[in-house]
Amino acid sequence: MEQDPGRVHDGSEEAVPESLRPSGGVGEHVSRTDAGSPGQALAGLGDGFPGDPGAQGVRQIVAERCEHLLDSGERPTRIHGAKSRPRGRIRPPGTYNSQMLVRNAATVMLLRDAPDLEVFMLRRSPETIFASGAYVYPGGAVDVADSAHAVSGRVTGVDDGAASRSLGLPGGGLAFWVAAIRETFEEAGLLLASTRSGTSADADRLDAHRRSLNSGEVSWSEILDSEDLVMEGGALRVFAHFLTPAGAPRRYDTWFFAAAAPEGQEGVHDDGEAVHSEWVRPSDALARNERADIELIMPTIRSLRWLERFETTAAVLAAADAAASASAQDRAPLVVSDTFGERIALDDDEMAVAVPGWRPLSTWTDAGSEREGVA
Repeated sequence: MEQDPGRVHDGSEEAVPESLRPSGGVGEHVSRTDAGSPGQALAGLGDGFPGDPGAQGVRQIVAERCEHLLDSGERPTRIHGAKSRPRGRIRPPGTYNSQMLVRNAATVMLLRDAPDLEVFMLRRSPETIFASGAYVYPGGAVDVADSAHAVSGRVTGVDDGAASRSLGLPGGGLAFWVAAIRETFEEAGLLLASTRSGTSADADRLDAHRRSLNSGEVSWSEILDSEDLVMEGGALRVFAHFLTPAGAPRRYDTWFFAAAAPEGQEGVHDDGEAVHSEWVRPSDALARNERADIELIMPTIRSLRWLERFETTAAVLAAADAAASASAQDRAPLVVSDTFGERIALDDDEMAVAVPGWRPLSTWTDAGSEREGVA
């Protein structure tokens, strides 16, 4: 989610699992710099931000820079107009350059057959900093709380060992599954979870929980506990890994998942970060982008082109399962390069040139993975 509501972390290393800290390799091209005093940092607010952001944009930039100072251990003077942060979630520390933190994130391509293959998309508010006005999938940053046992212990279908191996991580990979499911509920109102007894939770209560979660009144853990929910981790398939290129107003190290939409749930935007939502055929979304009727960012364009190859949800998920099982390495899928990142091999021709496992982020450049394979 864009606002990432929560308490500001004090920057201590102990509170953040090693696997959830930005890779040391990212630090090779996004290095941590000395922020200086709050006054010095705020004096350079306009540095690196193209164009005139306007008053609202300046307020958002100020808020972002204040968060940077807090995470790095400094406390800036209160700035009039900077947005406050609702309580309830903790922002992890990370690696900064002069503009931003590269954050771990997860996003979900939710699919259904109606009868053609459709994917759920949200239009981001024009007021947001990252991908403003663009059509995207539900998703957002991984929170420290997503790795807490009280939450990760409520995931079925995959454990942390299997999740981490499938992402090429030493541990902590299950937090990406938790973030994907949580963000899908927050942004789209689609719940990839059920009660322990296997029944669906009451729709009216879930709607109230979603509003409270988005306002920061309750945590995801509290909702899971109150409804005795378990998250359906087995519903998610790892599909791709992207790093936002340098120069963007925010940078994310993002894992893309694919999942069948929960049966009987339609989904709706939150009227906050997202101002519109719809189910759309991948080919239609791409055509509308070509006509400039909608705006898509590059990872979304690339992923819609992948989905365009398939006729059904089952076929998409089967391709992901085939890529995972074709590799000789334990749970490491066959992978090819793609613009600004990597994705699973989707057919026999791609599998012939694919390699097992995701390339370590330490070997990436600002342009992406640059691995031999399918561009």
